[in-house]
Amino acid sequence: MSWPTKNQRTLNRSFNLGGIGLHSGEFALVRVRPAFAGEGRYFVRVPEGTIGKYDRHKQELVRIDEQKEDEVSDEEEERRLQLFTAWLDAKEEEGYEGGFEEYVMYVAREPTLFPDFGEDADDFDDTPEEILGRSENDTYLMADLDNTGDSHFLCTTLEKEGMRVRTVEHLLSALEAHGIDNARIEMEGGEEVPLIDGSAMGWCIQIAMSGVRDAPQASGSEEPTPKMAMCPQEVVSVRDGDKFITFYPGDKVERITYGIDFSDKAEVIGKQWFSWAWREDEHYSIAIGPARTFVDKGDVYELRRAGYIRGGAQESALISDGKFWIDTTMLRFPIDEPVRHKILDLIGDISLLAKGGNQGLPVGHIVAYKAGHEMHIKFAKALRAACESPECWQPAERFDFSVRMQEAVAGAEAAAAEEEAKRQKEAEEIAAMSRATDYDGAELYDEEDEEDEEEEEGDEGS
Repeated sequence: MSWPTKNQRTLNRSFNLGGIGLHSGEFALVRVRPAFAGEGRYFVRVPEGTIGKYDRHKQELVRIDEQKEDEVSDEEEERRLQLFTAWLDAKEEEGYEGGFEEYVMYVAREPTLFPDFGEDADDFDDTPEEILGRSENDTYLMADLDNTGDSHFLCTTLEKEGMRVRTVEHLLSALEAHGIDNARIEMEGGEEVPLIDGSAMGWCIQIAMSGVRDAPQASGSEEPTPKMAMCPQEVVSVRDGDKFITFYPGDKVERITYGIDFSDKAEVIGKQWFSWAWREDEHYSIAIGPARTFVDKGDVYELRRAGYIRGGAQESALISDGKFWIDTTMLRFPIDEPVRHKILDLIGDISLLAKGGNQGLPVGHIVAYKAGHEMHIKFAKALRAACESPECWQPAERFDFSVRMQEAVAGAEAAAAEEEAKRQKEAEEIAAMSRATDYDGAELYDEEDEEDEEEEEGDEGS
């Protein structure tokens, strides 16, 4: 299932998420807001207490220190995930075009999921939120490859002119995979994006609930802005011993294949490979987004002593212990969840190639083996160096799977029409030849009859 790629996109409405940073252990609040076409994805520091819950119906901003968050039970969270999966299935298999909230209220009939709607769902409103845009007073940090720091041991960090944001990969991965090319990401509290449950699922659900739309222009024009995609024309590869990432060009494939090998550390993980074509296979929210980060029990103590994973919790990561998982109930993909999470990380890191609201993922096939964030960033920089020519950037619509399918169908129909015309022409030629043969035979028959008649008259005369 592909995500919309023809034009630059943004959120329909804002959403908020808060939580603990994996490595810092600090609490941070994040609000992701829609942005204008061409602005791209960028982080903004805001004063404490300014991020609140955005009421979709009253359209009022409530300060975080004035509102109380409702606690969600495990059963309620599981029900939400089931509804979210059902909504994705409806879109993919039944062609349902509505948003997640609309599906829940009108199709699944679950008003308790959104109690603000009350008993009457007639007040459902998905009016696009007004876009704030960047101001001269904003101190912002672009989600750009140029702003990556020097160290990417366990996470990806952005920093520039004293502003730093850590562990951006999960959020950026979800935004890139859902085609959210332009987004204003406000943060208060800690400098690390919350880990949530160790996957990108929380971000995926919020994006689905908020909705997606074509990004309007800052000038006020609603004219959509076409999106461009990077199309490297040569093989690009980075390598470190047996670890590598290689890009293979091709305008008919958009795929990531990843391999890992933890056989010497965690037999339960072992060797895993997974390949995913993001416009053709199962949606990111089903196949990649839910995969949690992972760590071996033996590394936990060493990492904590080194100052990492201070905010790590057992419920936010898969923890292996040699031949076993410490908690098998957390597994969402029992066979290959770790390698799926590596693809999640790679998408988030590669998304830093996006500039000006264009697509971050390149068109072609990426094959990675035993890589990590540091190699992801090095690879992204190598890709960028290989795409300095303007010819390497093409309209993303050209590679849209649905467009390619339409072109393929049109081509097949044209070929069938041409074949039919050819058969018709051959049939007409055969019919013409048959008529000519009949005509020649008739003339020959007439001549023979005349000769016989003359011979008969001659015999009678004698």
